[in-house]
Amino acid sequence: MAWKRVGDCPPERCRGRCCEHIGAWYDDTADNRAFLETLKVRGVKVIEAGGKMLVDLSQRCQYLTADGLCSLHPDMKDRLTTIRTDNVVRPQFCWDWPQEPSQILNDPDCGFSFEWSEELETVRR
Repeated sequence: MAWKRVGDCPPERCRGRCCEHIGAWYDDTADNRAFLETLKVRGVKVIEAGGKMLVDLSQRCQYLTADGLCSLHPDMKDRLTTIRTDNVVRPQFCWDWPQEPSQILNDPDCGFSFEWSEELETVRR
């Protein structure tokens, strides 16, 4: 992909909403539609966008505080009343998230946005 992420993660603004769900994209095929219809019947949110389907599962990260702040995010440690003492390291996945625009579809207050970069597109070919 040739998306360049810009912006930052303002935890006080978003309150960890991106850390309260997990998403997975599926191609729009007959088999996938049948499977996703079964999930919908069971209350799973499925969003159709750009010829693909996004399964949005509610799953709150265990490291979010009651205020929705990340107890593993270094910038938040001095603002938290309780600092984690079990030496858990913030996963690389969390540092890298989000990586492309579809990953913030459900997070309108996310501090990140994306710009299309022709330069990155050329480099990745």
